[in-house]
Amino acid sequence: MEMDSDRLVRVLLAQRGMLLAYIMSIVRDIHLAEDVFQDASLIILKKGAVLKSEAEFGPWARGVARLEALSALRKKSASPRCLEPELLDLLDHEWNKENPSESATLAVRRCIEQLPEKARRLIELRYVAELSGVALAERLNQPPNTIYVTLSRIYRVLSKCVLERLALEG
Repeated sequence: MEMDSDRLVRVLLAQRGMLLAYIMSIVRDIHLAEDVFQDASLIILKKGAVLKSEAEFGPWARGVARLEALSALRKKSASPRCLEPELLDLLDHEWNKENPSESATLAVRRCIEQLPEKARRLIELRYVAELSGVALAERLNQPPNTIYVTLSRIYRVLSKCVLERLALEG
């Protein structure tokens, strides 16, 4: 059974913090990490339906994020100040030990439901309709930076909400 797009979005949002931290460990620039996360998210959402379970998501998504991060560094013509490939492999191995639980997915779902309508719509446009930040800005007639800042705030709210829900469960 393949993952449907709604489930994939929820898992992606639940794993956002982990993916962003992973990307940051490679690119070491928060702005570049956000851009890489956005690009990797689009690939994940386009190709993630082939995943058979949520347990496969973490390792596969980190692989996508790793390739996108290294590509971004090459495009930026930055000498990769990133971690050595062997160290990245070790990091992957350690992160593979942790699987997102059903409770994390449920927590994300509940937290998304609690968002104000405008925030939910923005998340839907970004991840379900797969609009880039620039396309969102054009569609909503706002500067791209405003969209990125708004998305960042939404992510922080979701992250805090999910962590609080999981803490209450655990």
